[in-house]
Amino acid sequence: MLRSFLIGPIRAYLNKHTLEEVFGKKDEISLSIREQLTDYLKSYGFAVHSLEMTELTVSPEVMHALNEAQKQRRNCDTARVDMAKLRVEKVREAEAEALSAELYGRRLSEECQQLILQAASDEALCSSFEGARREQAIEETHAQHLPEQLDAEMLTSLLREIDEEGASLLTGSQAAGLVLGKAGPSQHSMS
Repeated sequence: MLRSFLIGPIRAYLNKHTLEEVFGKKDEISLSIREQLTDYLKSYGFAVHSLEMTELTVSPEVMHALNEAQKQRRNCDTARVDMAKLRVEKVREAEAEALSAELYGRRLSEECQQLILQAASDEALCSSFEGARREQAIEETHAQHLPEQLDAEMLTSLLREIDEEGASLLTGSQAAGLVLGKAGPSQHSMS
């Protein structure tokens, strides 16, 4: 009868807790059972001064299942930690790639700006060089600048003047200078 009375409170306690909790709380189980036994046996004139639980025996199948559950929990925890590390690593890689792309874009933008400025200065230099060459050609040939509005009749009359003067090499150069020097602001008379 005492054995059946002990099994009842133990089962009640075990139903409230998991098997893992039970293994860690032997002292608490002993105290709970001692209190229940003391209350019950007090009416019969007995007192329980101490109760010690020496061993918890579980069937091998239950122990195997318990060990497997713990193993799975550890694996799950390890996987969570690994996933957190991987996530942090991926975020850092993405941030590094974004920064690299931003720096690359800035560098390309600066290079484009430099090329545009260089092209503008090269164009201005070419214009001034071409203008200087035209002025030099006009001065070397002693040609006069063409009027802004040069029509076919005026060009024909200029060429007739050249033919009448004798078509020398110098006058041919003067005619070429006339055609080349169209954009001059001043007009000189032909000599």
